[in-house]
Order: sequence, then C-alpha cells, then structure tokens
Amino acid sequence: AVDRRFPPEKRVRTELSFEADGHRFLVICHADRAEEDTLYMLCPTEYAPAHPPKTFVAEVRGEGYVTAYAYLKEKSLPAVHVHFLYLRTETGEEKEVTEKLTEKKLVTFFEKCRETFARYAAPAAERARVRLPSMRNAVFPYPHVRAGQDELMAAVYRTVKRGTSLCAEAPTGIGKTMSTVFPAIRAIGEGCGDRLFYLTAK
Repeated sequence: AVDRRFPPEKRVRTELSFEADGHRFLVICHADRAEEDTLYMLCPTEYAPAHPPKTFVAEVRGEGYVTAYAYLKEKSLPAVHVHFLYLRTETGEEKEVTEKLTEKKLVTFFEKCRETFARYAAPAAERARVRLPSMRNAVFPYPHVRAGQDELMAAVYRTVKRGTSLCAEAPTGIGKTMSTVFPAIRAIGEGCGDRLFYLTAK
C-alpha cells in the first residue's frame, strides 16, 4: 500500500535560500522519502499514469528538480536520483520513473528557476512595498460622510476583517459604492484579503 511505502514520518523537508534581483527567497521543499542519494516523490493523479498530460509531468518534474537541488546542496552530493511514482488514486494504477540528476544539470535548471522566481515575485514585492501601505493609509475621498454611510462602511469593514458575509440594503443616493469599496480597501491594506471584485447589476 502507498501508506506503508511512504509513511508520514519518512517525509523529508529541505530548504533553499537564494537572492535574485534584490529579493531574498526561501523555498521549502518536501520529498516523500529519502535514502542516501535517492529521493522518492509520490505523484497522485486523476490521469492514466502511462500517459499523463505534459503539463502535469512538467509540474511534477519541476518540483522534483528543485527538491533534488536543495537536497544535493544540503548533503553535498555529486548527483541525486529522483524516483517519481505516478499513482492514479481511483484505480491504483502506477508508473515509476527514475532520473539521475547531476549537480551540473540541477545548477543549470535552477538558474532558470531563479529568473522565473524573480519575475513573478516583482509584482508581489511591489504590492507589499507600495500598494498595501497606500491602501492601509487611504483617506476617505470626500470631505463629508453622508447619512448612513458610516454605518455601512463600519459593517463592510468588520465583514472583511472577519471573513464573513454581509447582505445590506440601502436607498439610492447614500453612496453605496464608496461605502463598500473604501472600507474593503482599508481592510485589504491591513492584510485581510487579497483582491477586491466589485460587481454591479448592469
């Protein structure tokens, strides 16, 4: 059984830290088992293991390569064998693939990953450095709050902070758009949420 081959206590964790474009990264990797110079990666899938989609294989191999690189550096090994076990959970079908990854191959692969990490991290870094503080410190854009707006804004703010739902009804002219968008932006700036979608019935 898979559980006997890969018990939780055999799971291996490795860490890889590096810098790219002025940012410092910490990548935490896991393998389902390790024996000397071999890592075992369990790859559950809904697809037939004999013919998995190329995108799934690329994702699995990429994770395996990064984990192998971290393990190689941690253990000072000249090469690492990565044993992939593709398992179709519904039927129990399996396919095993083992790759020998030399230090040179892993270094070449990871240099490409470093560039990708930096490219995708740039928007997140800009968001944390610029956007979130500006959202957190946003000022109500009008000189006066209309009657009923303060109550609605407080309710929206509490709802976003708590991660719950709010159903509100308000008359035309109260300023419903600003009463919902403004407190939501403030709450997101404080780390309560990631994105804001504002939908209207038009």
